[in-house]
This record gives sequence, C-alpha cells and structure tokens, in this order.
Amino acid sequence: MFECFENSASTFSPYIKMARTQPNIIVTGTPGVGKTSHCEVLATNTGLKHLSINQIVKDRGCHDGWDAEYKSWIVDEDKVCLALTCLPRICSASH
Repeated sequence: MFECFENSASTFSPYIKMARTQPNIIVTGTPGVGKTSHCEVLATNTGLKHLSINQIVKDRGCHDGWDAEYKSWIVDEDKVCLALTCLPRICSASH
C-alpha cells in the first residue's frame, strides 16, 4: 500500500515498483475527436478500467491554471504522477 503525499511533489518517487497485472493503454489526440467515447467502449469490451486524466486534473488540482486560448487546463505532469500514486484503485494489486 502506498502513502499519499497530496501536496508534496518532492516525496514522489518515480522508482516505485508495482506488479502490473494489466496493460496501460494511453490514448491521445486532438480535442473533440472521441477519445473518451472510444476509451469507454474499449473498457467495456475488455474489462479494463477507464481512467480519465482530464478528470483527475480537474478533481485533484493537477494543473497550473486554465489556458483560455486552448480552452484547456495547463497540466502539471508531476502533480498528475503524484495523484496517480495516491489512487488506491490503481495502486492496489487487488483491483
């Protein structure tokens, strides 16, 4: 089990080793092309989990503000990585 260090990126270790039991599939692309819809169908058809990074960025404050020109959050990758280590459903070997 991992401890969650919500507000301290300095405690995040990129060298945490976890036994992976399922693949990570990362889908990227231009806004509005159907990535979320595709991922939801993929998760339903394969039994994998759909983890929305956009939702994590919004819910956990993993951003440096809003970019009005691109109408998007300015993602702080370090904060996202830290937030992902704090999610028990993906950190736990017994999902």
